[in-house]
Parts: sequence; C-alpha cells; structure tokens
Amino acid sequence: MVTEGQFVKLFNQVFNDWGDIHFFQWKYTNNPFGDNIVQYSVEDDQVVSSRIFMRWTMHDGEQAFRCYQATDAATLASHRGKGLFKTLTLACLDQMEEGDFVFNFPNQNSFATNIKLGWKSVENIRPLIVPTVNLFTGKPKEAASGVQLIGTQWSDELLQWRLANGKAYHAFNVDGQRRITYRLQSVKGLNVADVIQTHPELTLAELKRFCRTLRRQGIFAIRYIGLNTAMRSLIENHALIKFHYGSGVNFVTNRAPEAAQFRIEMIDADYI
Repeated sequence: MVTEGQFVKLFNQVFNDWGDIHFFQWKYTNNPFGDNIVQYSVEDDQVVSSRIFMRWTMHDGEQAFRCYQATDAATLASHRGKGLFKTLTLACLDQMEEGDFVFNFPNQNSFATNIKLGWKSVENIRPLIVPTVNLFTGKPKEAASGVQLIGTQWSDELLQWRLANGKAYHAFNVDGQRRITYRLQSVKGLNVADVIQTHPELTLAELKRFCRTLRRQGIFAIRYIGLNTAMRSLIENHALIKFHYGSGVNFVTNRAPEAAQFRIEMIDADYI
C-alpha cells in the first residue's frame, strides 16, 4: 500500500521544496470537503507518477456542486514521455460521478495539455495592482447581470483549515466580520498586500477603509486576482489609478455546468 510519505517524497523530487508530511496531511488527508481522487503509478515499490483531484464543493446560492480541483501532477524525470500524465488524468476523470466537474489553474507549460484533454479555458485572470494612495469615483456600479455565480462558500471553519498551511495571513475586519484576507509580499522591492479572499458583498466604503489601513502600515499597493467578484468590480469601476502587472492566471474547467459563471479568487487555488 502506498503511504503518504511516498507521495511526499515524489512531490519533493519533482517540485522545489514542496513540503513535508504535515503539509500533505493539511492539504489532502484533512481536506474538509471530502475524499480526494488519487491515481498513481508504482515501479519497484516507488511512486513514479501521480495525479490528484482534490475534493471541493461550490455553490450557486441554490444548490451545492460536488467538484474537484486538479492539483499535484508529478512524474519523475526518468519516467516522463510515457503518457503517464494522460493515463492518470483520464483515470481520475473516470472516477468522477455524473454531475461532478473539475477545475484548476494550470501554468503555461501545462495549459495546452489540459486543453487537449478536454478542459475549457474560462479566463486568463490578470493581476490588478491598485495603489493605496488612490482616489475612487462615486459613479454607480454597473448593473448585475442576474446570472448565478458558482463559487466556494468560505465559512469560518473552512477558512481556519485553508489558512493553516504555515504561511502568515492577515484579516481586515469590519464590526468583527472578516471582509478581506491578505498576505504581505515584496514585489520588485515594493511592499504589497496580496489579497487572496474577499467577502462577496464587499462595499466601496470598506475598500477605501482597507486602503487607509494599509497606508498606516506602510503598504502602498494592493495586488488582486479575482473573477466575478465585488472586489474586482469595485476596482474596475471606481479606482482612478489601477493597472495590470505580471502574468495572468489560467482558470480552466472540465465538465462544468453549461453557461456556468464562476466566482474565483486566489484562495481557491491549491498553491496559495
């Protein structure tokens, strides 16, 4: 039987400083969404390739969707070119039940492979950079389309698990309620608040207050990647100073509901 330690060994052979057994248990063993789909190939008692679909749940306000995030796909260099990635990926898809779908955030190297295997590109989400020394217009927000968004419902319990990966996160609260989760990063020598999660009903007043709070901490820019969120809408419609910087993040799906529109943030990505 393959052990957790064997997967950890493989991941650290393939990825730089992937993590230890505790990180594996946080990410997979203790995943509160449910059981993951795991496929792997063994040779001489060694795991040489693996494909994991991490169990997830999304909601559209009316119903829950059982889904998965395609995460750590790893193959030892000595076993590449044998079609193991395709074989294991198709095996994971076969294990999904009717109505399930899968999503992930492939890098440029694996994006084309995902498309060949049936994934659909939803959007390449460009990072938004917003100086905290900013002016915001008071013009009305654009009217909502009325289309139901599918996204993760982050309860306090789920957030407690998700943010327990050993990294430092900060919360911006209003009246005791978390409105924004962020981490501090250095980008080109500039201190940046990297926003990874926001409340679905974030307001312009709260965004302004967040900027003031960051300025007092010596943080002069916000970086944000989000799709169909209040934060993205507020920035695009109201921030007078904003720009895109850096490579976009590919968001792709397979077997997703037809005409589905997703609400996605970086907290949804397995590599936060």
